[in-house]
Order: sequence, then C-alpha cells, then structure tokens
Amino acid sequence: MLGAFDLDMDLDVDLEGMSGLGGLMATLGLSGVPLPLTMTVMTLGAWLSSYFLGLLLGHGLLVGSIVAAVSIVVGLVAAIGMARLLGPAFRHLYSAPRKRNLQGETAVVVSFSADRGRGRARVRRDGAELVINIQSDSALERRDQVVLIRHLPEQRAYWVVTEHQFLSGDME
Repeated sequence: MLGAFDLDMDLDVDLEGMSGLGGLMATLGLSGVPLPLTMTVMTLGAWLSSYFLGLLLGHGLLVGSIVAAVSIVVGLVAAIGMARLLGPAFRHLYSAPRKRNLQGETAVVVSFSADRGRGRARVRRDGAELVINIQSDSALERRDQVVLIRHLPEQRAYWVVTEHQFLSGDME
C-alpha cells in the first residue's frame, strides 16, 4: 500500500527575485552560515516557542496570532544567535583560497630526462604529496633532493637546483 501512489512534480522557480534574500540575510547577520542550517534553527526555534506558548496561553484566534508573531521573532533571534556562534567555524568556506607558493620547498626527483632538462618531482605539502613538473640545467637522477627556485608558469613547471648547489650558493 505504501508504494501505491507516485508523486511527480515539476517546479519552475525564478531565482532572479531571490537577490534580495542575500541582502536581508547580511543585514540580519545570517550571511556567514549555510542557508539550510539557518532555516533549520529558525524553524526549530519558532516551532518550539509556538508549542510552549500555545500550552501556556491556550487556544483562540487572537492568542494564535500573537503566538505566531512571537514565534517568528523567537525563531529569527535563535538563528541570529546561532549565526554569531557558528559563523567563525564556517568562515573558511566563504573565503578565497590562498595561493600557495612552493618556492624554497625541497622535492625529490621522480623522473628526469637529462637531454631535455625536464622531469617530475614529488613535494610534500601539508601532509599531501604533489607531483610537479621540473626543469633544470643540472643532470638529475631519481631520488635526488632538489630545491624549487622559481615557478615557470608558461611551462607549468618549477626551476630547480640540487640541494647541494642551493646550500653552497652555486645556483647557476
């Protein structure tokens, strides 16, 4: 009996009218927290306050209208309080990613073609291993330690020298 009915709905929503919602949320201080979390806390606060106010004040048209208005305000205040508490936890989601500079990092050569002066190296960064393209005038072999000197964006590679050359200052 549970699968006897099939409900299929086609919804067409115009999102151009939603531009004011972002401004309203920013004005109320709700812009730093995801919308589903904000709506959940607001709904939960309004529902709990309407339930308990209904128990305390009883039923009726006038009382119900007052309870509804107060519940909306209580739900909004609960959402604003939650946004202030949890906003810093979500700040990293809305910030621009930092561009990481690998210059000066040490890498291990994975492969290198001496005749072309190009190859690949493995860099350990924040617990992850990155395999990057490298270029060098030096003859490099697998497992050599190299230092990334500068980024070559047009070749999508890094210019490297051996760690020994870097420490001795002979980087030509």
